[in-house]
Amino acid sequence: GDPTHVVAHDMVAKVPKGNRVILPNDAWKATLENAWGGKPEIQERCAFLSNAWDRAYLKNLTQQAPEGFYLKAITSADAGKFGAFYEKYNGYDPVSETDTFEEFIAFGTEYQGQFACVAFGIPGNGMLEIDILTHRDFRRKGLATVTGAALILDCISRDIYPNWDAANQMSTDLALKLGYTEPLRYESYFH
Repeated sequence: GDPTHVVAHDMVAKVPKGNRVILPNDAWKATLENAWGGKPEIQERCAFLSNAWDRAYLKNLTQQAPEGFYLKAITSADAGKFGAFYEKYNGYDPVSETDTFEEFIAFGTEYQGQFACVAFGIPGNGMLEIDILTHRDFRRKGLATVTGAALILDCISRDIYPNWDAANQMSTDLALKLGYTEPLRYESYFH
């Protein structure tokens, strides 16, 4: 649309705080800044594609958990433990925002009976947006690789596209390691 149109300013001004906006082109930046009363927070992101998954490679990655760590599918029996882990390390419980845990596809890597890493998403419209969280004490051990590979394999077995949108370089590197291709960098704006 036309960012100079009279309705454009009002439309952008109605975006609730805390939401991310992706602009179709640079012409919208001035309208966004005017409607939001200044420069918004900009986050560089990276989207990916993958049209050909190497299932054997991904299966091998799922078997690379360090000694003492165990990969498992997260079921409704683990919903409370999963929600508490995510809330403790990311500030909110995604389980509390849904009607039932059965909406999720989720995997976790456990250490001594507690989650060290989780990978999950809620499928919709033939795709799932992957979210991975690793406990800070267990980072750089390959757990996100193991857990992410399990989630991707499960998604493709269900004909669900496992969508990856990286918010930082570590996430970008992990996506490439897991078989994603064609990185597309873009900017998103936070209100």
